[in-house]
Amino acid sequence: MVANSKLYLIGLMVLLLALTSCRSKDDRPVSPTPMAPIQSEIVRKPASIDNVEILVSDSVPPQVRVKVLGILPNNCSSIDEIIQIHEPDTFKIEISVFDRSSPECGSEPVPFQEFVTLDVAGLEAGSYAVDVNGQIIAFTLQDEQLTDTGGAVISGRVWHDLCASTETDQGNSLQPSPGCIELDDGRNMANGDIDPDEPGLEGLLVELGEGTCPATGLAVTITDYDGLYLFSGISAGQYCISIDATMIQNAVILEVGEWTHDSGGDPAGNTITISNGENRSGVNFGWDFAFLPLPEVDSFTCTNGAKLVEDVTIPDDFEVAPGEVLTKTWRLINSGSCSWSNGYGLVIVDGDKLNTVEVIQVTTDVAPGEMIDLSAQLTAPLKPGTYRGEWMLRDPDGQTFGFGTQSNKPIWFQIVVSE
Repeated sequence: MVANSKLYLIGLMVLLLALTSCRSKDDRPVSPTPMAPIQSEIVRKPASIDNVEILVSDSVPPQVRVKVLGILPNNCSSIDEIIQIHEPDTFKIEISVFDRSSPECGSEPVPFQEFVTLDVAGLEAGSYAVDVNGQIIAFTLQDEQLTDTGGAVISGRVWHDLCASTETDQGNSLQPSPGCIELDDGRNMANGDIDPDEPGLEGLLVELGEGTCPATGLAVTITDYDGLYLFSGISAGQYCISIDATMIQNAVILEVGEWTHDSGGDPAGNTITISNGENRSGVNFGWDFAFLPLPEVDSFTCTNGAKLVEDVTIPDDFEVAPGEVLTKTWRLINSGSCSWSNGYGLVIVDGDKLNTVEVIQVTTDVAPGEMIDLSAQLTAPLKPGTYRGEWMLRDPDGQTFGFGTQSNKPIWFQIVVSE
């Protein structure tokens, strides 16, 4: 009996060993393969051009500039380079873009505007073609435009008068840069001086008028790549040199800001008296952009935060009809020390989506302390009831942040669909 038991046990052990050795490799635990992060695809390609316009100044010799309007594929795309090739009777301009495609960039096209100054020095009178990525336009130079008849000259520069804020050592407050001065009302603005490395403003229309400012109608010219302008062939007398920031061509460049140097209001104007043959330079204009440059902060130590200023549209429990399409707009202020830019967006984190997009991209730079309006288009459900969706902000690293003292509270919309 004992011998049979031993034989039984030995046989059982052999069977177990055989079963173990026959185990399929597919039955063994497999470590999960980490997914590769989603990478944005970057493609270099010719820019899509909508319109080309030639701008010829009244100066002698003239300045000839090409105004180009086009479309970028999305919020993350940018101009790559602009190449100008001068052939005998043609200026060929090639504009390329970096097309960055990723879910965060969206698919909404973004318009752009560029000014290209043509090198017309030494050209003879005649007609010339300009080819911008296949769009062709022509301009003509006359003999009188190329011949200097003498007379006085007035010139100057229009520049970006810089005033920025920089982060303090504590990383929680901002202080003005050396290019700023403090006004009586406590605000900071640029100092009105051309400091080193302050850039010129290209593409602005400068007007010349006879008499004291305001006066226009005598001649116009366009600032070059360094913000320089010039009027020549002028008789002795009194003249007004002015720039109107509200004029469409200038407004798209200057955006929001204020004059800081010899402005005298808007239009900014300088009244000067000039004698025969005089060369008057230094008739300058400084512009302080309201939201540029962005405050210099350390992106590794700065903090994200936001405050809700107001519900611009659709207050809580707003009653709507079934299927109604409406736009909810929040006005937010950047209460952190990080600047918001194209990587930031408002994302829905909980509740009802109501057929809206999941990310509302921030499409402009928002410095600490500045405000922005963000909007979501909603479609009310067909079923009556109360619907609510909660949103928070997301930074370029995918980290969400919100509102309140701890930056962890959402904002929301809440509507009531009527019966």
